[in-house]
Amino acid sequence: MKSSKMYRSPITVQQVKETFRNGRVADIRLPECNFTPQPYSGLPLEKLKKIRKTRLNPALTTHYSTPLALSQGYKQWLFDIDGRRYLDMFAGVCTVSVGHAHPKITEAVSKQISTLGHVSNIYLHTKLHEYAERLTDKFPGDLKVVYFVNSGSEANELAVLLARIFTNNYEVISLRNGYHGTGNLTMNVSAQSDSKYRILQAIRTHHVINPDVYKGLWGGSKCRDSPVQANRMCSCRGSECEAKDNYVKQFEELFDYSLPKKGAAAFIAEPIQGVGGIVQYPKGYLKEVVDVVRKHGGLFISDEVREFFFHVYSNN
Repeated sequence: MKSSKMYRSPITVQQVKETFRNGRVADIRLPECNFTPQPYSGLPLEKLKKIRKTRLNPALTTHYSTPLALSQGYKQWLFDIDGRRYLDMFAGVCTVSVGHAHPKITEAVSKQISTLGHVSNIYLHTKLHEYAERLTDKFPGDLKVVYFVNSGSEANELAVLLARIFTNNYEVISLRNGYHGTGNLTMNVSAQSDSKYRILQAIRTHHVINPDVYKGLWGGSKCRDSPVQANRMCSCRGSECEAKDNYVKQFEELFDYSLPKKGAAAFIAEPIQGVGGIVQYPKGYLKEVVDVVRKHGGLFISDEVREFFFHVYSNN
């Protein structure tokens, strides 16, 4: 449904209701909100825009001609400096998984910070060890060791480093359209041009064809392990998938023509591509190509920033 209004900034809850009321839908039901934000008393918008332009990294861009200035959040809601309410569908690039200022989280953080904050890993911080045990108890199989870092880029750089040391191999494989960070190393592992600078890359990476059954070379309406399928025809039956077989063959040829005989240190991939557009691969693809990598002495790095098992898998 098209709206006659064009917005230079994110649409407010009231504007959403007006859009649907004036269209074919009588109304739209949004989650209830019984929260009233505190009046904003900080810097005006023009001052914030000036600081953004003159005091902050110019690489930090806003996505609206009229920037959205937020002053408060509560659960799934955000409020701008004028008190307008927005339903947060972005969630801090999917990292704010329980919303903003959730009462239980706020209470737990307040209780802990009033007891003991950061010290150092040379000491035994009791809560850190409790958290590590409770977290790894939910991991499957022999995955019982956790290494805490501050960001996804750090996690991926550490994982690649560990893989190179463990395998004594150097090169890395990743999928085209994949995103793994923009650090000096992860920039090269990522396969999106807008995530790269014209600098000497820190690691040799081979980007293989992306097994996208929706827009890729091969695909169809029965390829994904998902209730949502691509709108294209295929002749797959049961567990057979021609698209998957073709993508796996392309992957295997990398070891025949591009990699050293000793193989690669690791293959890194998102279980479902996030920044690249929520791309889900053919059924069985990841398992088969991971088996290929391991057969040649490499490791698999599962980059699950957005797709970690609490989101899309069972934790049983």
